Amino acid sequence: MSEAPMCYICFEPCSDLSKCACVNQYAHLSCLFRFASERRDITCTVCKTPIDGFKVEKKTHRQPSTNSVALASGCVSFSGLLASAFVVLYTSYNSNLALAVSLGMFAFSILGLVFCLRGLFYWRVRHEPLIVRRVATRIIAQTVSQEAAACPEAAEAGVELAPV
Repeated sequence: MSEAPMCYICFEPCSDLSKCACVNQYAHLSCLFRFASERRDITCTVCKTPIDGFKVEKKTHRQPSTNSVALASGCVSFSGLLASAFVVLYTSYNSNLALAVSLGMFAFSILGLVFCLRGLFYWRVRHEPLIVRRVATRIIAQTVSQEAAACPEAAEAGVELAPV
């Protein structure tokens, strides 16, 4: 009495051979895709060879670090100090509204000065970059059209299923 082959990932009946160098290993294409996507790696965990039909796509994004945002926002808000000095110098000292506005702008500019100095410290003293490179990794399934129907997770994720 022979048992039906089982997927080594989900342990359900399967008739598809695994797309790696493993001998007599069965796996659904959707299970392989989900497993590779979660690991962000296309090598088989058993035989350590790449899984056929999948490829890794890595994109590098450049984005400002928190230090550059602090530095920029600090410099912008520090310019409020100039505006508050202008309000105090060129308005009458008896106006309560002008005094309240200038004190608020002064407090805001002191906060900006703190952020500006923090950003300068991290940039110049600790040598942390202002622009950070982030790497985004995703797995793309490249399968023939018969197998594309068997991989609904790839279609839901918006992955292009192209012939190999």
